[in-house]
Amino acid sequence: MGFVVLGGTSTSLLKLKIVSIGMVLLVSSAVITGILMVSNYGSSSFDESRGTMAVSPELSDFSQEGSNSVMKFGNLTLTVRIVEPEKHMLMTYEMNSQKSTLEFIVSSEESGRYQTSIFIDGQLLSLQVLDSNILAPISIPSPVRSSQPASIEGYSSPSPQYTYAWWDGVKQVTGPSYLIKYHHPDRTYYQIPTFANWGIVGNRANHNQLNHDLSQIAAAGGWSLVCSIIGAALGAMVGGVFGAAAGVLIGGVLGSLIGYFSGAILLDEQGCIFWWFGIAFFNWFKANVWWLVSSPFGWGATIAQFSLTGYLRVGSWTAWDAPGLGNP
Repeated sequence: MGFVVLGGTSTSLLKLKIVSIGMVLLVSSAVITGILMVSNYGSSSFDESRGTMAVSPELSDFSQEGSNSVMKFGNLTLTVRIVEPEKHMLMTYEMNSQKSTLEFIVSSEESGRYQTSIFIDGQLLSLQVLDSNILAPISIPSPVRSSQPASIEGYSSPSPQYTYAWWDGVKQVTGPSYLIKYHHPDRTYYQIPTFANWGIVGNRANHNQLNHDLSQIAAAGGWSLVCSIIGAALGAMVGGVFGAAAGVLIGGVLGSLIGYFSGAILLDEQGCIFWWFGIAFFNWFKANVWWLVSSPFGWGATIAQFSLTGYLRVGSWTAWDAPGLGNP
């Protein structure tokens, strides 16, 4: 595949701008056409009922093979290769003898912004200029929290009084603020271990946890890797002959829409990442995946449908809330 590096004479810069404009117009036309395709394909199999979305698949294996990180979500294998740190990352998804690739390439501009390209199976599907580098490690800010009550001489410190709330049919722990970094499903109530991936289906969203080790890797790999791992988990839920291509498509679409958000608290108090994904969009996607992964308009249609019905929350940040679900 071709990739133009910024630099050189003013003539080369002009050529780059012309090529970039052409690519943006090409990608934009695919998205617009995809919006029209949604109206043709999307309404017949739209199901928002509880329980139709599978729970997050367990991470059954993880290994490091040279510069590659290999992780298995159910029957789906995700191989992550950092070709050049913070500049080029290649993900390979494999399931049921099917293979598909997702690639992020970032180059810095003189303006301080970042030209960001997303390829699926070698085809350029998104070209944007962003304020931040989605391949850069995610900084983990410390939340502003109140101090733990001090003990009084002669008396022991009071035990923390945890608070809870039900949201989307799932019990969430909400406090105290000096112990809970952000609201998430109650570990004690659901017996959620930190060493395992976990998921439960709510009324309108799927509530998930990435295990401790995978959460550390995701945060170090940047938002592109977070989106790619979520794509792998969802691709494993789709399963069948389309699982690998489905994971690539969702991972790429999320990477193009979500971008980078520096203010999010990703890791909870146990060092794990909780994430939530809307059932309505997933059910539409699974029902239509047979043509989305093979049609040249699948990218645009997936973006259009996610924009209309999608929900994604990662850690403390609700990245997309089309149905108005709100926050835990």
